[in-house]
Amino acid sequence: MSNITVSVLVPCYNCEKTIARTIDSIINQTYDNNLISLILCNDGSTDNTLKILKQYQNKYGNKKIIILDKKNEGSSIARKYLLDKCDSKYFMLMDSDDYYVPNAIKQLVNRLDRDVDVVVAKTIILNKHNHQKKIFWANFFNKRTTYIKYLKKCEYGYPWNKLIRTSILKNNDIIFTKTSSLDDLLLNSQLFSLTNNVAFCNEYTYYYDRSSSNLSGSNKKFISDKKNNDIIENLKATFEYIVDKKKFKMTDSHINTILNNAIFTSLVNLYASLIHFPRKYKVKIEKKTKQFYFHKVNKIVKQYGFKYHHPKCWWRFSASFFFRFKNILK
Repeated sequence: MSNITVSVLVPCYNCEKTIARTIDSIINQTYDNNLISLILCNDGSTDNTLKILKQYQNKYGNKKIIILDKKNEGSSIARKYLLDKCDSKYFMLMDSDDYYVPNAIKQLVNRLDRDVDVVVAKTIILNKHNHQKKIFWANFFNKRTTYIKYLKKCEYGYPWNKLIRTSILKNNDIIFTKTSSLDDLLLNSQLFSLTNNVAFCNEYTYYYDRSSSNLSGSNKKFISDKKNNDIIENLKATFEYIVDKKKFKMTDSHINTILNNAIFTSLVNLYASLIHFPRKYKVKIEKKTKQFYFHKVNKIVKQYGFKYHHPKCWWRFSASFFFRFKNILK
């Protein structure tokens, strides 16, 4: 497909050290620059982030780069502002410390068909030592599949490796919470409830940089009660949105698959938050604290009439991806 307009949406918070690399990777795409727009939301930054954004806007113009400036409310609300402003046929979400390969957008657009709602690409994760870990979900399938099959095989917690049809989210009353942790879970769960067909790009298009922590006020390394409460809030919002199956005409199998993923992702993130904290904080996580948050997960699940298995091995984070492929819901 040709002449497809694409907007890249980037929430920005205190990212003065990384945002130039991010913007440059978009500006220098091999895809027709006249078809690409960049929308940046400054989410109450207290450093020079806004100044840098304006420098790029002055250089490339208001039509090419759009800046939204607002008070800090977290990455989820920042994405809501960005999506409201987006008028392209397709959009891509991006973190302010990550970057694209030069032909990323072109590769994704080339995988589009008329009835494809989402294109998923391969991703490279960078850690603080600049070591690379490649994620290649596309290898599970040939050219395309339904989202229900995709969910049963693949980890889905990230929104930034996808080219998404804008109308899918803009026309369906998407919920955004005032959170900065695991808001991806809520966004993706809603996307999966509305999407029919997904295509795959067999190229690595995105670098996800785990060495920094700039996303709209959330410190990816800091462990806090707020982070854990954000996880709980987004899980609850996911259930509230998805369980209304009459609205979306989803089958029970479709609903269970989405919620199965949501529960697992929440538990894994809670485990990582409570157990794998940086040594320098010297925080002793008591057993009662773990039980408190996992009790909240159980309460949400039971509230909506679902039952799920809770293997003891979930406490072993290293085994999480093994259990990712098991059915949590009965």
